[in-house]
Amino acid sequence: MKKAGGVLTPAMLLLCVAPAWGEQRAGIMLDEVVVTATKSAEKIKDAPASINVIYGEDIRNTGIRSPGQYLQSAPGIFLSDVDGKGTQFWGAMRGMPANNNRYYQVLVDGIPRNNVNDEFWWFTIPTEHIERIEIMRGPASALYGRNAMGGVVNIITSQGKPGRETTISGGYGSHNENKQAASLSGGDERWLYRFGASRHASEGFRASDDEFVQGNVFGRFTRQLAGNSSLTLSLDYTDMDRDYPGAIPLARYNAGERKGVYMPGMNARHQEPNLALIYESQLCAVNVSNRLYYQHVKEDWKNWFHIYDRDDTSNRLGNEIQFQFDHLMGTWKSQLVWGLQYEYLNYEGIRHYSQFAPNMNTPRTAAAGVQYMDAETTKQFISPYLQNMLHLIP
Repeated sequence: MKKAGGVLTPAMLLLCVAPAWGEQRAGIMLDEVVVTATKSAEKIKDAPASINVIYGEDIRNTGIRSPGQYLQSAPGIFLSDVDGKGTQFWGAMRGMPANNNRYYQVLVDGIPRNNVNDEFWWFTIPTEHIERIEIMRGPASALYGRNAMGGVVNIITSQGKPGRETTISGGYGSHNENKQAASLSGGDERWLYRFGASRHASEGFRASDDEFVQGNVFGRFTRQLAGNSSLTLSLDYTDMDRDYPGAIPLARYNAGERKGVYMPGMNARHQEPNLALIYESQLCAVNVSNRLYYQHVKEDWKNWFHIYDRDDTSNRLGNEIQFQFDHLMGTWKSQLVWGLQYEYLNYEGIRHYSQFAPNMNTPRTAAAGVQYMDAETTKQFISPYLQNMLHLIP
C-alpha cells in the first residue's frame, strides 16, 4: 500500500484505523498535556473536545513533502491535494462544506495562520520544524473565531534543549526531486535556541512547466526570565516558486504524454515571513501569556493560461493576552481562562486581464487589449473570551 510521498507502513496503517489514533503512542497515555482545547495546558483525558496528537518524528519518517499530506490520513479532517505537489490543500473538518478552508482554523504555536483569504499554505511549515500537531475536532469558534466551526489544527514547533545538537539531512528521487535540511539547537538553563533551513526542489512529472523550488528558514529562541517567566521569539520565512503545466487530453496522458499541448502553463511565487513574540509568566496562582504576531504574504501568479496576471499582498498584525487561574473547590478543580485578542488585517489584490479574458464586469482599461482591477480592504476586530472548566478530582 502506498501513501503520497512514501510507503504506508503497518504501523501507520494502525494509526489510521485505531479509534484512539494519536491518543496513545510509545507509552504516552491520556495524561499527556495538550494546549489546544482550552488555550491552556490540559491533559487529553480532561479536554472538553476530541483531541489527537501527531508527532513530528512520525511525519518525518514517512519522507513526505509537507504536513498536509500526512494529515490526509488523520480522522475527522479531509484534505485534497490541489496541485499534486503537497503544497496547496483544500479541505474540511467535521461535516463542514468540502474543499473549503473557511471552516477550520490552523495555528502555529497557538497563533492563527490562516491568511485573509482563509487559506493556509502547508509548505510554510517544513516537517523539520514540527514537534507535534494537535488536532481538535468539533466547533471551537467561541475560543478561536469563525474559522473554527469545524475544528482546529495547532502545529507546535520544535524548541531547543540544553546542550547542543546539529542535524543534517538530504534526499534524492525521480524527476530530479531533491531535498536538503540542516538545523542547530541547544542552550542552557537561561537560553534555549533552535534554528535551521531547508530546500526542496523538483522538475516535476510533466515534461515542461512543472518545476518547483521551495526554501524555508525557521528559528525559535527562548530566554528564561526571573520569576518563572520566559520570552520566546519565533520566526519563519518561506519562498516557493512553482509552475503549473498546461492541459493534456486524457487519451494522450494515458498514452504517456507528459508535455502540455493546449495552453501554456503558469508560474506562481509565494513569499511569507512570520514573526511572533511570546511572553509567559506565573504570578502566584495565575498564568499570564501574551502573544504578539505579524504575518506578511505576497503572491504573484503570472500568465494564468494567457487570461490574467494576479498579485496579492496581505498583512496581519495581532496581539492576544490571556490569564489562567486554577484553584480547588472541594473535590472539584476549577480552571478559569480569560483572554482578549486583537487583529488588524489588510489585503490588496491586483488583476491584469488580457484581451482573451472573458467578460469581467467591464473593468477599467489600462492599455489596448489589457484590462485591470484593483481592490483593497482592511479589517479589524477585538475578541474577548471567557471559559470556566470544572474537573472532578478522582
